[in-house]
Amino acid sequence: MMRILRTLCRVAGSSFVLLFISISSHAQQAPVVQYRPEVEELFQRGVKNYNSGLFRQADQNFAELTGSAKPTDAVKWHQRSTAALYMSASSSYQLGRFTDALNDIQKLLDNFPESKYAEFCRALAGAIYFKQANYEDALREFLWVVDHGVRPELVSRQAQLARVLAADYISTEQLQVLQRSIRGDRGQALLAVQITRNLLAAGDRDDAVRTVEAFKKSFPRSKVNDELNALLSTTIERPNTSLRVGIILPLSGDFAKEGKSVYEGIKYAFDSFRREKNNSPPMELIVKDSGSNMLHALQETQELLQDQSLVTLIGELETDISGGIAALAQTAGAPAVIPTPTVNDLTQLGENVFQATADLESKGAFLARHAVEKMGKKIFVTIAPQNEYGRQMVDGFTAEVDRLGGQILAQKWYYDKPDDLSRHFKSIREIAFRHALQDTLVANGKILSEINLNAEWKAFEERFKEARYKNFDERQRRLKEGIVDCNDVPVTNIDAIFLPVYDDEVGAIARQVSYFNIRTQILGGEHWYVADLEKSRELQRYVEGAIFPSDYFVNQFDAQYRNLRSDFRLRTGRTAEMWEIFGIDAARLVLSAIASGARTRSQMRQALSATQNFSALRGKIEFTSNRRMNQYINLVQIRQNRFEKVQ
Repeated sequence: MMRILRTLCRVAGSSFVLLFISISSHAQQAPVVQYRPEVEELFQRGVKNYNSGLFRQADQNFAELTGSAKPTDAVKWHQRSTAALYMSASSSYQLGRFTDALNDIQKLLDNFPESKYAEFCRALAGAIYFKQANYEDALREFLWVVDHGVRPELVSRQAQLARVLAADYISTEQLQVLQRSIRGDRGQALLAVQITRNLLAAGDRDDAVRTVEAFKKSFPRSKVNDELNALLSTTIERPNTSLRVGIILPLSGDFAKEGKSVYEGIKYAFDSFRREKNNSPPMELIVKDSGSNMLHALQETQELLQDQSLVTLIGELETDISGGIAALAQTAGAPAVIPTPTVNDLTQLGENVFQATADLESKGAFLARHAVEKMGKKIFVTIAPQNEYGRQMVDGFTAEVDRLGGQILAQKWYYDKPDDLSRHFKSIREIAFRHALQDTLVANGKILSEINLNAEWKAFEERFKEARYKNFDERQRRLKEGIVDCNDVPVTNIDAIFLPVYDDEVGAIARQVSYFNIRTQILGGEHWYVADLEKSRELQRYVEGAIFPSDYFVNQFDAQYRNLRSDFRLRTGRTAEMWEIFGIDAARLVLSAIASGARTRSQMRQALSATQNFSALRGKIEFTSNRRMNQYINLVQIRQNRFEKVQ
């Protein structure tokens, strides 16, 4: 659930990259450009890597094309300079290197200000500023595209994003300051409409009238003048007095199955609360479909938050969408309970954001602490996907190992499917054997800084071959495999291997750990809690004893869980599985606050902030005063084809 912010930042995605490239041979402006034939092959290789999701390789390709481009050295500019600069910025964006991306964008705009790519760069810069929570600069860039862009699809999308930013991320005062620096009529119109809405909602009708009149005087033929007149003639409707809880989930799109399951759990919890609490206040669930789409989710959330009788939000499932929703809720002063995303720092958006799951770095650190302090492990290696999920889990794990005095012997990353990681595993085998050799040398009184370790390794390999292939002559022995390639020789000096991989990758990687004969404790990531591990007996022998952190654990034999499971099936006609449980727990957390007397947004925030040792079906939920992220993490072990909680 950690996809890139696809809708908001789609200008960095494939659809705009392809459009961008299609015009790349026609957009060069001064300074003088030198045609270089060898550039084409490297550029196309970078584009292929980018479109395949191989962003690190693409970044390296484009860096070769842009690294020598200096503003004072015109002869270094080639026919793909502007395209390469934009693609380099896009690659850096995908890798989370926002400063590098902004530097490439600025280099392009400084040297080719009239480039047809300027609107793409401005849109990408806006997306970066949004990710950095620099909403004013993000809006400024989006409005630049609105006023100066020439591609209708891009202009339309930036206008939509600008409206959302103006409505829910930026104060009226900030909008008024920004309005003074915007010169285009379309940008001015968008700001005038939102400022007028805000002033009317705040009861400042006189200021709203002055805003409208000033705009109409400057832009008498603007298409929004009728809309502004209509706003001035509207009256504020009396708000609904019932206590409302907003639900924003992906009920359609890529994550519809999971979203519907979470909603069924929420609905079940509220229905049960009403049945059991005869004196419960009037409550209503206001359900919105995010469509698994960032922009649509923000628009729906924006509409929800306009209802002042809505005391809290529950949603969403995707990390980036949840972040956008949480930011809107924080600005509106409405508590948002995020049921599943595990992104780092989400609660730093503000005091109204409550994350019912621990973040990835906390899970990695918790697992490392258990491995070192409880299991006595000291020497580790890691293999993880080279993305945000993998990096955050490994960062938390390795930092804690370092703090506790352990050692990370090797870190390996993969980009695509990990069906063949032989290069990684052979490297781990060599590192392990070299480490064992060094330990032996130290035990024999050698000082490592005073000897040639490569020569010692070469001599060790020769002794190994002499012993293993003693019936062969010297020439034949040299052609034989060394200890690294002899998988029948086990690696035994690695205490544990950390594999924060995805559920559909567990089998492939665990089998390779066995194939390359690395005899060690397996430590997994949060995605290891999947039913297939319990069902697959063939896989079981590869993962027996593996330990991993998880937000989710249910004891299948617990009486409370079995009763709920039966009642849920009776009332809904379906089985309460993991996603339904996440929904039930999030709803019960909100209902607990309501039961304590919370009837307003501020009361709900106070009640949620005080949550300690809340008994959820999948574990516990507890917040601290300064960090409203669940501090409780389950440790789960695979034993005899079952998941068991590590006590």
